[in-house]
Amino acid sequence: MSGTDLYRVLYTDSDGHEQLTAAMTRDHAYSRARDLEGQGHAVGSVMEDGAARAYMQDRYGATYRGVKVPEDLRADGAPRSGYEAWKRGVDAALNALGRDEA
Repeated sequence: MSGTDLYRVLYTDSDGHEQLTAAMTRDHAYSRARDLEGQGHAVGSVMEDGAARAYMQDRYGATYRGVKVPEDLRADGAPRSGYEAWKRGVDAALNALGRDEA
């Protein structure tokens, strides 16, 4: 970890949508997380910038390994466990066909 690493806070806005804050230093991110909780928002975690952006792409991306993600799995409030189970099924089916990880 260097002094220039950036972090983002994953939180749920007042409409129930997952959001990321702007990138900031680690100390500022933890302070922002406390501020958001104080304002009544649910805070998921403080994550490194790249990991946070990858999470959002994975969670809300329209495709996974070239397969369209069903809308009900991408919806806010949909349990993450359902999406993860669907991904395991896609992985198993594609791997059985000999298609490498994408």
